[in-house]
Amino acid sequence: MYVVREDMEILGRQETFDLRTAYREKFHEDFRPFNYVDFHSDDNKPAAAYYVEALREALEKEEPARYEGNPWAFFGH
Repeated sequence: MYVVREDMEILGRQETFDLRTAYREKFHEDFRPFNYVDFHSDDNKPAAAYYVEALREALEKEEPARYEGNPWAFFGH
């Protein structure tokens, strides 16, 4: 998958890394991988900003993020 430079800069920040690490330590699982299918950009924010918000929101709610369906179903896993 190609990632737009603006999104890559957000995903590569230390803050994003720290949030993902905190999520893993708290819930003993990884947060959903970044994907443009799940996180869409708009005129206000890039897609990765919405990804970081969802990650932060899950940590604040103190419950892991759950998504409908299997994200790997397309690949048969």
